[in-house]
Amino acid sequence: MAGRREELDNKEDLLLVPSRQGYRGYRRGLITQQLTQMEEALLVCGICDGLLNNACNYGNGQGTCCESCLGAGEVAQGIGAIRTMVSNLRCQCPLGVKGCEWEGTIQGLWGHLDTCGCFVVLCPYGKYGCDVSLRRGQLETHRREGKEYHTELVMVHLGNKVEEQSVTIERLERLIGQLMEEREYYKKNEVTWKITQVESIQDAMKQHKQQDKQQSKQQQRQNSPFHQPQRGFPQNVYPMYCQPQLQQLQQQQLQLQQQLIHTSTPIHPPKSSENFPEDFFKLSTLKVPAKSLKTDPKELIKQLTELEAKCSVWEKQWPKDKILNFKRVANTVINTISSHDVDSLLVKINILHSLLCGQITNVLNLSFRAESKDEIDYFSNLITAKLIKKGEQEVSSNPKSAHPIACVAVCLCSNHASLAELILAALYRACPLIAPIFPTQTQPGSKEYLLSIGYKVKENKLEELEVFSSRIKGILRLFTCIMQFPIESVSSVFSIKSHFHGVDKAWSWIVQLLQGPLVPGVSDVALHEAFELMGNRMVKTYGSQFLKLMEVTSRDFVPRLSAVSPPENNPSLARLKKFLDDHRSEIPETDGAFSDG
Repeated sequence: MAGRREELDNKEDLLLVPSRQGYRGYRRGLITQQLTQMEEALLVCGICDGLLNNACNYGNGQGTCCESCLGAGEVAQGIGAIRTMVSNLRCQCPLGVKGCEWEGTIQGLWGHLDTCGCFVVLCPYGKYGCDVSLRRGQLETHRREGKEYHTELVMVHLGNKVEEQSVTIERLERLIGQLMEEREYYKKNEVTWKITQVESIQDAMKQHKQQDKQQSKQQQRQNSPFHQPQRGFPQNVYPMYCQPQLQQLQQQQLQLQQQLIHTSTPIHPPKSSENFPEDFFKLSTLKVPAKSLKTDPKELIKQLTELEAKCSVWEKQWPKDKILNFKRVANTVINTISSHDVDSLLVKINILHSLLCGQITNVLNLSFRAESKDEIDYFSNLITAKLIKKGEQEVSSNPKSAHPIACVAVCLCSNHASLAELILAALYRACPLIAPIFPTQTQPGSKEYLLSIGYKVKENKLEELEVFSSRIKGILRLFTCIMQFPIESVSSVFSIKSHFHGVDKAWSWIVQLLQGPLVPGVSDVALHEAFELMGNRMVKTYGSQFLKLMEVTSRDFVPRLSAVSPPENNPSLARLKKFLDDHRSEIPETDGAFSDG
């Protein structure tokens, strides 16, 4: 069918004044009534020179402008009377040049364009392949003339859909058959192995019981006054060592019998602590503990960047349904992390843990798994990106949400070293002072300096200071929650051998921040989050030594940073100073934090 093409109409282009930042006021050529000099001064925007669109004051009442013309950070103060006057101005349809004779008010002009017969629109069958664009008044004629053509397009589209669904159903049937076979295989072999273990232990127990009986009889004979030991034969031929071995075998048997019904017993990590020197009161005498990260932070960031590049290639090569499944699971599970209930968090942790182990997982009415190391790496990258995004967006506005997110991160990273490296690398890249990596530029206002402390670039433009401060605060809060998270709070329901980046590294990090170059707006936020979130746990671990560290911060660090960025101009430094002044002797536990029990 031969199609006619006209340039599509857009309401905003027809009614509003365009600009680089978007649309502004109404076009002055729309109105048909003549404005007086007073009305023109009252109803015309002082910025875009168009009729006022949602009139507001600007510059502390110095003039009126459109709401979309306000600068960043200015609060809109609407002027209802002027908005009413503009809405009631008489105007004509901007498509009058095409033959539309409609006249009315600006308020009714938006609704008119929804029904205007001269307005150019796409054919409703465009989603099926019809590329005709024509005036709305000609649609009915086009539908009638192209009925057969449109029917053919719909049939071709439905045929393609049916073919795609048939291929999908066939693939799913093969997958279900494969999963059923694997399930039966694993189930059969697991039960057989455990039964064999129980039987072998039972046989060993019988042998030890027989030895125990023989030992008891021998002991009775030795204690009898009529007993005469054989010449050349040692009297203590059966020592009393069978009973402890028997008890140990009984415990192993009980554990294996429980495994046939439930899961294995969790492993509780050993507790350890470090002693730090008493004699430190000056910043120069503070010593960083010897423990450090296993891998260099810059190398971790390089590995993360390389993996992200690989993931982009995999998304183009792999089937779309596989990519979609991974993203659906990551988005659904991580976006619903909000409750502090350990049982609810355990369900989400087990889903992610199973996929990271390459096991078959049932979630969202899907049954699938990561079938290769590349797929596990791809899913690990998705988890990392989602957790960091929640830290940047959700935690900055809802500080309590950092604790359940940290719980999920610690449980997963403590069992998957590769995921732990990715999350640490993403944290280092989002806020280099977490490593810490200090800026090398000496000019605080330069672009290179801002990029080195964590600023992001969007559309060749650096993000605003307010956006950066909010994002960095969320990232630092998530990081400190991860470090101070007590693994004892979930060790009864989830096996954690050791914390992948625990509170034992907090002392070293805090001291490096105190001794490193000053970064106003980041160093003070990091120290405030560290003292507020980890203070209670650090005092329990190090006692008065940590309170002395806070005293050094108040006496030496705060004055140095105040000289560069005064507290009246730096709200984060003012909050740090107030916290240090209010908590000289004790630090309460943070609201919403997980307890040690």
